[in-house]
Amino acid sequence: GAAASGNYVWNDPTNVALYNAGAAKIKGAEIDLTTLITDSLKLTLGYGYLDTSVDDVDNPQTPEIEKNPAVLPGAPDNSFTADLDYTFPSFGLGELMLNVNYSKVDEAEFVSFVQRGFNIPGYDLWNARLSLGELSMGHGTASIALWGKNLGDEEYLLDGIESFPWSPLVAPFGEGRTWG
Repeated sequence: GAAASGNYVWNDPTNVALYNAGAAKIKGAEIDLTTLITDSLKLTLGYGYLDTSVDDVDNPQTPEIEKNPAVLPGAPDNSFTADLDYTFPSFGLGELMLNVNYSKVDEAEFVSFVQRGFNIPGYDLWNARLSLGELSMGHGTASIALWGKNLGDEEYLLDGIESFPWSPLVAPFGEGRTWG
């Protein structure tokens, strides 16, 4: 995003200037790798890379196109995930499985109209799930699970906008530790 110029009044909270990018580019790559370490242990790794740019912005308040005035918000350069799945030896009741998941996301820029240089900080998350499946129930099967998300209770931002002098940052946080 870019700030409007001319007669824009910064201290009026009803006067917010948002407009679309005229041209943006997103290039990137993803790679996933899954390997069976043993018959009951599987490891899955994933990596993503993004290269983004906003080449120009069509500002409806000026006749000219602004060159390189903005960044593409919420687009981290790097992200990584790892999943470890373990199936316990059979014990006659059902199928007991454990999943442990880790994800890491780099910092990303967010929409800033007043001052550049604010970022959504990078973060790391740990999740786990222990499930007992293939339980006989009448004519079918059922499963039960114990799960936890964001086990480290990481405080992290999902996105953000910084444009109001009376409220310099508006940003939703990701979920704290949850379990069920």
